[in-house]
Amino acid sequence: MDYRYWFNRLTDNIKPYLEEKKIIKEEEPGLKEEIEEAHRQWLEARRYFDSVTEPELVDHATYLIQAAKAKYMYLLNKYKEDKADKEIETIQG
Repeated sequence: MDYRYWFNRLTDNIKPYLEEKKIIKEEEPGLKEEIEEAHRQWLEARRYFDSVTEPELVDHATYLIQAAKAKYMYLLNKYKEDKADKEIETIQG
């Protein structure tokens, strides 16, 4: 028998219980995952803009693109700042 199969089954069954009892924290999406999701939303907004034909929807699509881009750029800058802060901490040691 493959021990990895049984280990994965065991951890899959125990993890929700441990999270429910607050023994371990649920995993939150990391900053990289948030950046990837924001980028996906930005691209989706651009595809939506390319598909609309009604003037009112063009305005709406433009708004969605601007909002998605702002979120993506914010997260990207936050990631760069966090990375720079970690490098400074490493240097200061």
